[in-house]
Amino acid sequence: MAVIAMEQITKFLRMQKQAIQAYNRRIEETAHRLGLAKPEADVLLFLANNPQHNTARDVVQYRGFSKTYVSRSVESLVRQGLLTTVQSAADRRVQYLHLTERASLPVSLLRQSQKEFFHFLTEDLSDQEVAMLERVFLQVDHKLSLLK
Repeated sequence: MAVIAMEQITKFLRMQKQAIQAYNRRIEETAHRLGLAKPEADVLLFLANNPQHNTARDVVQYRGFSKTYVSRSVESLVRQGLLTTVQSAADRRVQYLHLTERASLPVSLLRQSQKEFFHFLTEDLSDQEVAMLERVFLQVDHKLSLLK
């Protein structure tokens, strides 16, 4: 088992915070150009990138957003014609969220911003280093899932 110095933990936590802040700024800039609020962009991206998770509850659970953050975004996206909702036949409290054709361009541009951001972070890494990074993230994610 590797021993990690306290200063490495501090660097890791600082790096994580900086990465999240930089990512959020990037998505917010793109959302602003599209006339969207950042929460709306977050919901669109989640639904586009995770079609198997298509309820507001899923967005809250997997992204860690508040119910209010997601609920207001969904309402606004429906009003803008970027999202439709379909009530579950099995449980009327559940609504399935579906991107509309009108959401195609905003989603495409938001995804491009994501790709450019992650390319920026990894452009100086070899393919092997990127693959190793992905494996490490999967291992860390697995360990974190055990804490729930």
